[in-house]
Amino acid sequence: MGDDAIMIDDAELPGSEAAKDHFVWQYFTVTNNTDPKKGGAKNALCMFCDKNFSGCSTSRAAAHLLARPVMGQDKAGAKPCIAINKKDDDRRGALRNAQRAIGKVIRDKEQSVAGKKRKQQVMDDLITSPTKQSVESSLIGSQKSGTNEVDAMIASFFYENGISFNVANSSSFGRMIAESMKFAKQNPFQSYKPPSRKRLSGELLDQAYKSTEQLVAPLLAVAKKYGATIASDGWSDVRRRPILNFMASARGAAVFLKSVDCTDHLAEGGKKDAAYIASNVISVINEFGAEECTTEN
Repeated sequence: MGDDAIMIDDAELPGSEAAKDHFVWQYFTVTNNTDPKKGGAKNALCMFCDKNFSGCSTSRAAAHLLARPVMGQDKAGAKPCIAINKKDDDRRGALRNAQRAIGKVIRDKEQSVAGKKRKQQVMDDLITSPTKQSVESSLIGSQKSGTNEVDAMIASFFYENGISFNVANSSSFGRMIAESMKFAKQNPFQSYKPPSRKRLSGELLDQAYKSTEQLVAPLLAVAKKYGATIASDGWSDVRRRPILNFMASARGAAVFLKSVDCTDHLAEGGKKDAAYIASNVISVINEFGAEECTTEN
């Protein structure tokens, strides 16, 4: 949890009689209470996914249900809740209702805290000495000039390499810039050398593949247990090559499985018709496990 992370004050939020009775806990079966003065951590069972928590704080419980960090957490601290979905036991609707109720309260609390921080910053700025204000104004002007230079270099990188402007809105672009600034702050006397083409296409690509495998492993495990839907679609890439892609969907989440380049098949006189698509779908189902799949094309 980051330095600015704030624990939820149980007694401030609706639905609670005291700190130990925070309304978030109505969505858990609490098996053991600890001293609220020590954070109010509890041993509890989530009523939507049946996951057991040991020593779980209120913030962690809320993050689990909302599937996002709350109150300044760097990360959620608990895996997102995936409600059980069976023919005779579908808890997804109840989870969505709980997320709406909890989400509104958490957002209001987060906005309130952010507003208090902004007001405090304004007061701090007002009480600084004229000399300090003058120095800070000079530094701010210098920082703005440096920022413009950095912005211009980033823009040139986009222009020279034909990169879509939408990339600037991607979360990974923001994380890359943030990590670069973090490295510079922590290593002020050490230069940074970007990865080479060889390293990008080799070692780092292998790392990304392994990380992706770890991310999709829980979904695949869920699919193996409860079944999955295999979805396919056809498209053409930037080189106008005919492609078939396949995804697996299970319990509200989806993961890309594979793509098939149809170029050779068409070059040999074949067609991208129903029979060809069906043969590829069957191949993917056999790889995934035929007894666990339904299909959607």
